[in-house]
Amino acid sequence: MTDQTRPWPTGGPDQPSDQPGPDRQPPTPWLTGSIIVFGVLILTALAVIIVLLATDDGGQDIDTGTSTTGTASSLPDSSDPAATSTTAATSTTTTTSSSTTTDSSTSTTPSTTSTSATTATTTTAPDPTMTAVWPFAGSSNLYDDPVDAARGFAEEYVGFDDPIVGPFLSGDTRSGEVEIRAATGGPITTVFVRQLVGESWWVLGSAAEGLELTEPEALDEITSPVELTGEATAGSGRVTLQLRADGFAILADEDLDVSPDQSTPFATTFEFTLPDEAGGAVLLTTTDADGRILGATAIRIRFSSPT
Repeated sequence: MTDQTRPWPTGGPDQPSDQPGPDRQPPTPWLTGSIIVFGVLILTALAVIIVLLATDDGGQDIDTGTSTTGTASSLPDSSDPAATSTTAATSTTTTTSSSTTTDSSTSTTPSTTSTSATTATTTTAPDPTMTAVWPFAGSSNLYDDPVDAARGFAEEYVGFDDPIVGPFLSGDTRSGEVEIRAATGGPITTVFVRQLVGESWWVLGSAAEGLELTEPEALDEITSPVELTGEATAGSGRVTLQLRADGFAILADEDLDVSPDQSTPFATTFEFTLPDEAGGAVLLTTTDADGRILGATAIRIRFSSPT
């Protein structure tokens, strides 16, 4: 008799896993998809319910604008007077905060603008004509020739009578000097000239033989009283010291007691009223017995502003 292996009963408890029964078919794709969609819908519905519950807190809304600063506050119904007051207070607080931010950012701008303004001021060049004795600053009487400028200074400013004017002696392309004599063989007054504005020539000062100023120095700023020192020789006449403001005004003057034939030191003090003009000159002249100007030393000075 031949042994025959008895087949496993269909659906029996001992059926091997590689022979599934009819009731263990794998799920179909549409069923899996339906389950996923259903799960997503349930989660979405729960999320919506949670948001609605969080928003509807007794009829009050959440101030999401305030919560961004880390403090959440509810805005009550506007029909309630107390709620209106709270709303106004909250709005005011928010506005103040914004204003503070604006002021803070605005304060940075003036600081930057102020720096620019200070740099522009420090780079402003002074008026070059304020360094000239003649012609006066702002004058319309300008000279396009250095010899004419020296002549005008000698005759109109100092008071030479028909002086002998020498040629222009160039120092560089824009400056030089011109020699002035009251008469042939007389002492020389050297007039220093320079082009300061465009092509116009200006007189910076002068120096004469036997007339020396040591204090103040050219372009010094002075106030009253001022001490003036130097050395001078009178020759056959006299030596006069003057303090002038632009426009010919004589603020103070004095005849100096010096030797007629040798250089004599001098020191004197002038008290004067500060003029409206910003500048002027110290003028040291020598004259003959007839009062005719023989030589002149002039330096440019500035006046201190009144305190």
